[in-house]
Amino acid sequence: KLKKCDRNKQQFVHRGVLFNMSTEVLTSVPGNIWKVLVEVGDEVSEGDVLFIMEVMKSEVNHNAPISGTVIEVNISNDQEGVSPGTVAIVIE
Repeated sequence: KLKKCDRNKQQFVHRGVLFNMSTEVLTSVPGNIWKVLVEVGDEVSEGDVLFIMEVMKSEVNHNAPISGTVIEVNISNDQEGVSPGTVAIVIE
């Protein structure tokens, strides 16, 4: 049985071992990355805008699903031709 330790950091203890669980933020649609608003090490709150995609001349915000620390940024400003389901940001 897993025991939840810290809801905001997604930490669990199982048999005395602490596990950190990360959350991947995926691109929701095909398009271009217009602006990345976070970098590795940034603290984010649930709902914060992490990056903005340009899709058919419209802006599509991608928000943090959880509060935590950004541990990976796999996209960059002005990146073109990004497929839906691409792992863009990882939060722990």
